[in-house]
Amino acid sequence: PVPWERQDVYGFFPALILTLRKILFQPLDFFGNLPEGRPKSKALVFNLLISEFLLLIDFMWSLAGLRARLGSPGGNEAMGAMTGSPTSFLLALLLVPVVISVGVYLDAWVTHLLLLLFRSSKKSFDETFRVLCYSAAPTVLTAVPVAGQLLSPVILVWYMALQAIGLKKCHEGAYTQTLAAIFIKWSIYLFVLLAMLQSIAPGQ
Repeated sequence: PVPWERQDVYGFFPALILTLRKILFQPLDFFGNLPEGRPKSKALVFNLLISEFLLLIDFMWSLAGLRARLGSPGGNEAMGAMTGSPTSFLLALLLVPVVISVGVYLDAWVTHLLLLLFRSSKKSFDETFRVLCYSAAPTVLTAVPVAGQLLSPVILVWYMALQAIGLKKCHEGAYTQTLAAIFIKWSIYLFVLLAMLQSIAPGQ
């Protein structure tokens, strides 16, 4: 069901492409058949590869005088600024896996706690973690310059929808409970982001 977790059968690049295609265009089938109990490290590597790919593409576009959105569906200007030179690009290449790994773990814990709060969690934290890692597939579209920026809201909604579908299928809960958890989580993130922006904004 997950080609990425069967690279011995498919090979590295075919497994990566097939997994991306299944997540993006067959999410009900993909998450509905996501095998339980697999190591979450493979899902994390899948997520990290997407982040490293976006970093590399962003650096290439910057050399060409273009700038692709980087990292999350909404873009990350601070991280994008790190790819302005070869030295900063190599530094970002080393730092991104650490930052993304910590972020995914924190996101998974927040999500799992909300699912427990809404009594919509029937599986372990590891399964929540794997769903969130694979749900990041739409962010690859941010690698397209200009179009990736214009489609950022669509990519974000797609990203959130995949999380809702994946968590519902994985934990076998109701969509109402799952959507409530997703909505509250992203509302918290938005509030924190706005608070951070307000704190660093120059005084009027």
